[in-house]
Amino acid sequence: MGTTTLQDAVAKAAHRLAETGITGFIDKGGHQWTPEAYVSMDLRTTLHNTYIQGQQARSAEFGISTFQISSHPASRPLCAPYQGWICSWDNTSGVVHDLYGNAYVVHPIRETSYGEPAGIFGINCGHEPETFIDGKSVPRYTPLTSAELEQDNEAYLLTQKQRALERQVRQYRTEAVALHAAGQPIPPELALKVKSAQGRLTEFCKTNGLTERLAGTRVTGYNKSVGSAVGKAARNAPKPVKAKSGTGRVKIPDSIKGDFSDFSELSLTDEERTAVLTLLDKTKQTGFEYGAVLSPAEKTRYFTSGDQNSIRVPADLPEHSTILHSHPNSSPPSGQDFRQFAKAEVDRMGIVGANGDVFLVSWPADVERETAEKIR
Repeated sequence: MGTTTLQDAVAKAAHRLAETGITGFIDKGGHQWTPEAYVSMDLRTTLHNTYIQGQQARSAEFGISTFQISSHPASRPLCAPYQGWICSWDNTSGVVHDLYGNAYVVHPIRETSYGEPAGIFGINCGHEPETFIDGKSVPRYTPLTSAELEQDNEAYLLTQKQRALERQVRQYRTEAVALHAAGQPIPPELALKVKSAQGRLTEFCKTNGLTERLAGTRVTGYNKSVGSAVGKAARNAPKPVKAKSGTGRVKIPDSIKGDFSDFSELSLTDEERTAVLTLLDKTKQTGFEYGAVLSPAEKTRYFTSGDQNSIRVPADLPEHSTILHSHPNSSPPSGQDFRQFAKAEVDRMGIVGANGDVFLVSWPADVERETAEKIR
């Protein structure tokens, strides 16, 4: 085995480990957990459950079963509706009074989402039961109105988008750690992904008034040495060629002209130029192949399979469609790409390279559609 082959094998193995992750636990639902994520979740949930059980036992010693559910912003959908409720551990219902004689309905705990993994006091839940003594306590929280529940859900969705952006940062950092540990150089494209993902997270938090969580992007092994290697690779990355939004003609490289018996340079329509710029932006942000379906019958439709080297074109294509999709590695059209062009509904097919190159193929007006089936 030559040195180059060995290095390639090590690099591919490191990439594969980083992409799939080193799984420490697979739950009943088939979800894979990294060791760090599972241990963190397990510790938080165990400590929280221990606190609740202790509080429940202490109240039971004094014959008290009622408590109020605490409240906090951006609660989960299965928790938010029950914030501020006064409930009973023994599932009895009735009425209790506060220090000033005001009456409150007592709900059996079974009327809530208690017992569900994502429910009240469930996994990673941040709510607490606060003992409520009839005639002595004063409620600290009030149940949310419909409008407040809607606002809370919007805030919750923002936190989930933040978590998704954090996972993206961790994914790229994990890949960088794996390559660095294997003695492999950090590819410039990976370094740019790390920087871009962190930038998107920072901008998202700033725009939506959220606090960046260092723990949310922390990856074991991503130290100053790895960070320095990533920074160096990013600085040495070639500058991308930006697509221009103005009118212009698509240049066919000499290297592929021989693959066509006849060709001409085609102009992009306004809709196609907009789609090209959008695909470039989406590919730059994620590193994945993205596609677009353009047709007179509907608005431009974007799609992705979440992969760097392949994409699945929708089956429900309208007539006279133009199919565009990006190549993160800036390669020209492949044979599989031309198979999509042979579909009866497709009039034009284009490839958008991450470097700004655009390859566009169109059926001549005098060619009968049956020719497509022969090419297939």
